[in-house]
Amino acid sequence: MAKRTYVIMSVANATAPEIDGVLDDNSWNSVEWTWDFIELRPDENTPPAYQSKFKILYDAKNLYVGVRFYDPEP
Repeated sequence: MAKRTYVIMSVANATAPEIDGVLDDNSWNSVEWTWDFIELRPDENTPPAYQSKFKILYDAKNLYVGVRFYDPEP
């Protein structure tokens, strides 16, 4: 399996995102969504039934992870 690279971004010179469950702060726009995952279980190397994506930001004291899960029946 090929090694994947993910982009994370520092928010040291910007406003940190508000922790409210809504990913609409400007700081989230500084990094792209990462997606296109594949399954390890139960069906190795196949796309999942429902896609997920995430973003990672950080500052000197915190790590911020924004995640979106696409499931028609959560």
